[in-house]
Amino acid sequence: MLTMTASAVMAMIGFVGQAVAEVTVVSWGGAYTMSQQKAYADTFSDSAVVGGKVKFINYNGGLGEIRTQVESGTITWDIADVLPHEARVGCDEGLFEELPRDVFAKAPDGTSMDDDIMVPVPNDCVVPQIFWSYMPFYKRGTFSGAQPVLLAISLTSRSSPVRGIHTWANALIEMALMADGLQQEMLQGYGH
Repeated sequence: MLTMTASAVMAMIGFVGQAVAEVTVVSWGGAYTMSQQKAYADTFSDSAVVGGKVKFINYNGGLGEIRTQVESGTITWDIADVLPHEARVGCDEGLFEELPRDVFAKAPDGTSMDDDIMVPVPNDCVVPQIFWSYMPFYKRGTFSGAQPVLLAISLTSRSSPVRGIHTWANALIEMALMADGLQQEMLQGYGH
């Protein structure tokens, strides 16, 4: 069965001595993909490690397009930037290839990639490579009375009936749990 790599861009630069002619990476577009292009492709595409062209394509996320490619046997993407839950599901369903861990360069002190990374690696189909966070902010003068100095206030306050919040369920659940008093360390069991 043909599968795709769910590792995102870091995988292509970590392979030890495996040059390829062209790698197609699918990502979210905009400034996000531009940052990946500059950090990974522009830096490493002429190196002996990659040794070829890195082509970026934008997509809207999810596993639908990936599943269609795999099931049809016509895979045009090599690496997909997916969310953690999609990496788990896609690997479990056989949509993504497992990556042999010994192909990744070790840290200068000899530590393996999986042991050297900041977050737990959910399976052998992925290589976490982008770290981000949610930053709540507001425009002064938008709220009457007390200003929302805590996320909990902006989630529960009747004085802020209009707000924009990230649309991914895991982000909303994390914000609500933390607003309700759950400590950040406890979030590891909630979809991470």
